[in-house]
Amino acid sequence: MRTRDRDDARELRTGIRAGAVILAVVCAAALLWGLATRRDAAFPPRAQDASRLIDINAADATTLRLLPGIGPALAGRIVEDRETHGAFASVEDLQRVRGIGPRISEGVREFVVVGPPSAEAPDDQDATRP
Repeated sequence: MRTRDRDDARELRTGIRAGAVILAVVCAAALLWGLATRRDAAFPPRAQDASRLIDINAADATTLRLLPGIGPALAGRIVEDRETHGAFASVEDLQRVRGIGPRISEGVREFVVVGPPSAEAPDDQDATRP
């Protein structure tokens, strides 16, 4: 009977070790997953390189779609507004486009630059010159 008790105890220890290993693997996986998602939130991508910034006065709809919160419809409206009303003077001017409010304009701020009006955009000042 003692041998049977030893075997039972050995099986119990083996089961506990296996459970501990499985638990450790699950905890490590959860920790790694949590760190990966937290890293993205703690360190959002920065558009510090000027060559990577999108000029809202020159970009086409396809390029504008790269901006956070800008889908195909908004990108098309940005281009249409720019062609109709002229260049944007500031990032806040994006709010004149239907569907863009303070939240979206602030969300794209670090990814855009407001360049000079493109040749395609109407310029009301030139129209009044002789």
